[in-house]
Amino acid sequence: MELGRFLKLFYKRLWFIVLGTVLVTGFTYWLSAASPPVYETSATLFVEQPVDPRADPGGSLSASQQSARSYVLLVTQPAIMEEVIKELGLKMTTSQAAGNIRAAQLQSSQLVQITVGDSNPALAQALANKTAEVFARQIAKTFQTKFEEAKADLDRQIASLEKEIDKTQAALAALGDPTDARNRDLPSYERIERSRLEGSLLRNQTLYTILVKSAEDFRLAAARYGNPITVSARAELPRSPVRPNVPQNT
Repeated sequence: MELGRFLKLFYKRLWFIVLGTVLVTGFTYWLSAASPPVYETSATLFVEQPVDPRADPGGSLSASQQSARSYVLLVTQPAIMEEVIKELGLKMTTSQAAGNIRAAQLQSSQLVQITVGDSNPALAQALANKTAEVFARQIAKTFQTKFEEAKADLDRQIASLEKEIDKTQAALAALGDPTDARNRDLPSYERIERSRLEGSLLRNQTLYTILVKSAEDFRLAAARYGNPITVSARAELPRSPVRPNVPQNT
């Protein structure tokens, strides 16, 4: 009895069910089809953090992975976005540019993926590639500055030691040639002074050699690690939008 009443009511209201389904489906289709398409493309960065391999053989990989996690948060910083906007000649704010970009570390690796979504596929490609280029260049500039500051400090120490060595050598020369027979019977205080100066000269010359070697190591490190980030894969021109998915939404 109840089933019969239910079926009678169902058939009586069938037109409403069909009409409602058609209207909702049609509206969803229209809304999805009218939405501007969004195209996505990605550029990939490879991070290689400089670490002394003699201290920890696996330190470079670990440091690079940690740096990659940090760089994800820095990709869309205003300073980076300002440079990207300037070089592409875009008329948008840094917030608008950053809103189209997202960065992510790929599976805790040394790779950082920069993905851009925009209704203009060419602009999405340009933004992804330029953001990757600018970010890599800015990080390289930061590292170069650090290397240059450390190298400049070493150069100052080397120059100071050179003056000290010249001064000590001049003081020893003033005491005369110790192999000369005339200088064999020098007073004890002069012999003590000569010994002190010779010891100071040896220490300074040893330290000078170490600092010169360190300066050369810094120069080689700067050449090797001057660019800790490279663009390993450039963004390609997207051919089809990622959203809206009209059939799925409908």
